[in-house]
Amino acid sequence: MPKRTDPVCGMELDPGQVDAQSSYQGKEYDFCSDECRRLFDADPEQYVGTTPDEPSN
Repeated sequence: MPKRTDPVCGMELDPGQVDAQSSYQGKEYDFCSDECRRLFDADPEQYVGTTPDEPSN
């Protein structure tokens, strides 16, 4: 499974490092901590699109 990036702090996460998850507009986001998840949930628009999982062509 590929690494994911916490959209709040930018930390690269291996699957075993994911401590929290949230969904926004039908997409799942992974976080290194509950604190990053809380920040995201409070204002997801601030973080959406800042760290794309896949390259755009």
